[in-house]
Amino acid sequence: MSEIEYLEEKIKENTIFLDKWERVLQKDPMDFSAKLQVGNIRAHIDELEGKLIQAQQFAQKEFVEFRFSGGYADWGTMPLGLISKLTGYIDKALTQLALPVSSGKKVRKNEIKEQLGLKMASLSFGSTRLFISANSASNLAGTNLAEETINSFFSILNTSEDPESMARVGEKSSGAVKEVINLLNTLSSSRLEVNVGWSRTKQDSYFWEGKSHKISSLYQVLNEIQREKRPDEIHEGEVYALSQSGRIEIKSKSSGRIKFAYDVTQYEAIRELRMGDRRTFILQPTVVINHATGQEKLTYHLISIS
Repeated sequence: MSEIEYLEEKIKENTIFLDKWERVLQKDPMDFSAKLQVGNIRAHIDELEGKLIQAQQFAQKEFVEFRFSGGYADWGTMPLGLISKLTGYIDKALTQLALPVSSGKKVRKNEIKEQLGLKMASLSFGSTRLFISANSASNLAGTNLAEETINSFFSILNTSEDPESMARVGEKSSGAVKEVINLLNTLSSSRLEVNVGWSRTKQDSYFWEGKSHKISSLYQVLNEIQREKRPDEIHEGEVYALSQSGRIEIKSKSSGRIKFAYDVTQYEAIRELRMGDRRTFILQPTVVINHATGQEKLTYHLISIS
């Protein structure tokens, strides 16, 4: 039995008890015991209904918790201006990660934001615990935009000095990385630490313990990453590998094998492709530069197919 079913069953049971005691009270309005029972049961039903609403919301949403400590948070509350700055950076970072990064067409940003549905779900313990929710519904492609966006956010938070890790985060939206850098800078200057958790899973990859030294280290690592976009390229090739996770590989006579990413918004065009199809692909090349090691990595992103 799910939590929602359990709560619904308990509400039904208590409603039956409430009806019983209300009939007793109707017969004798001065019955103190009946008054007490009616009051207690009503309060319990209210509590159960509140839990049911919360459980239903959690079933329909993705929740990310930011638990702040140190600095102002040690007083059990934080200034409104500081909370506004922190939530602003978080909102911008998540929105940038949700937006398609292709430059082939103008993206209707408001539509993406509406689909993602970011909201401040709750503040608790003064203002030291922040809950942000996002819509969890999947689209026709079976892709959950909120899940992919939050996953990418944690990918940035868990970036290490390993060249491969830095290269992966370099493929993310540069705007999102910039907002995370701003978030880290504000945390550091405010002497705040933060634990970030994704409520849907208990996997380690979805928990980030932001101690002071880790905030400082991540700030330095992200600032070492640079992205340079190059002019669009046209490649004619045969579809060699397809993935619903956002990757395609083609074989081109002139360039060999090329792997590239595509956006959720491009899924309709992608699902028409079949293995062995020969098509023309316009790709956006981007060079990810790790200034700490001097290494470079070339990545491609799909613009259009013809």
